[in-house]
This record gives sequence, C-alpha cells and structure tokens, in this order.
Amino acid sequence: MNAPHKLTACIFWVFVALSAACGDGSDSNGNPPATDPHRCEAPDPYTSGLTKTGANGVKVTLQDAAPATATIGNNVWTLSIADADGSPIDDASLTLQGTMPLHEGHGSPVQPIPSSQGNGMYEVQKVNFNMGGQWKVVVKVSKGELVDEVSFQFCVVE
Repeated sequence: MNAPHKLTACIFWVFVALSAACGDGSDSNGNPPATDPHRCEAPDPYTSGLTKTGANGVKVTLQDAAPATATIGNNVWTLSIADADGSPIDDASLTLQGTMPLHEGHGSPVQPIPSSQGNGMYEVQKVNFNMGGQWKVVVKVSKGELVDEVSFQFCVVE
C-alpha cells in the first residue's frame, strides 16, 4: 500500500475509533443525552392506584387507564377524587392539561373530556399524547369553594 492510501486508511480508522469512543451521547444505560427532548425521567409510574394529593388535600387517584400503558394517541382514564377526609367528591369541575416539560412545555391539541360517574369517580376521554417523551398532566379540581390541583408525570414510549 502506498503512502497516500496508508494515510487515508489511518484517518478512516482514527475516525471509526473516535466515533465508537464518543458514541451518540447516551448514558451507560442507553438513555438519550440530558439535552434530548425525548429523554424521559418521569417520576411517576403509569399504573393503576397512583394517588396524588393537592395543596388543599384533594386526592386524585388514577384508578384505570386504557390502554394500560401510556400510548401515543387518545387514552381513557378513570379517576377517583376525594377530599382531605377521604370522602368522594361528586360533580366537580375537572380540567386536565397535558404538556411536555422537555419540549418547552408544548402540549396536545386535544382537550380531554371528563364526565362524572358518581361516588367520586370520573371517566376522562381523549387524554391525548401526540408524541413520545415525558408528559406532565395537571388535573384541576373545583367544586364550590374547594379548588385544588395535582400533577402526574409519565413517560410515553414511541
């Protein structure tokens, strides 16, 4: 092999070695770099029975989700809502707002539709995740003078 070809071969192998050593910025577990908006380090498991308590004592529990894993598209949630004493709160006004904290807070263009089912139970249609990544869903509850909110943070896998 002549000198120009040897130099080209050396440069090629140096490039290959550096690429392998540097990788794509993923950590040792294969997670994307911290600056990647698809990175997901949501603190909440997407699981039935997850309860959050607001500053005014309102407890919101994710009783059921369909599908069972957070999925791109429309999801259906069943929530139970109780006051600080554990008494069910019926016919409250609920609003849900989903945003993506790592995507500058943009959210879904679809507005969830909650409906009271009685005994503090609410079905929420169109809980929409329009892409994979970390999502924060704020649930605001109001009934009379009682106003409170909780937030859930989940990973939606693509």
